Amino acid sequence: MIIMASTKQAAMVFSKEKSGEAFLLKNSNKLSKKYPGYYIGVVGNKLVSVKKSSIETFRSAREKHPKGLVSVFYIPRKDELVTLL
Repeated sequence: MIIMASTKQAAMVFSKEKSGEAFLLKNSNKLSKKYPGYYIGVVGNKLVSVKKSSIETFRSAREKHPKGLVSVFYIPRKDELVTLL
């Protein structure tokens, strides 16, 4: 997980919902089928950006939500997943 935030936002206390983790956990199956190999940008409980680059994902999400806390997550492709026994 990559979380990019401004200094002001970094000073905030992050809850799972604010950082986008709750959204990722709730929607992980759907996201892994729809966006394998992409970075997704989440603000609050909303998917706001999908790009091939983490930086472009962050910039796109920041443009749409300049005051929101942007969380960026990579959705791995099937060949990147490791099966744990």
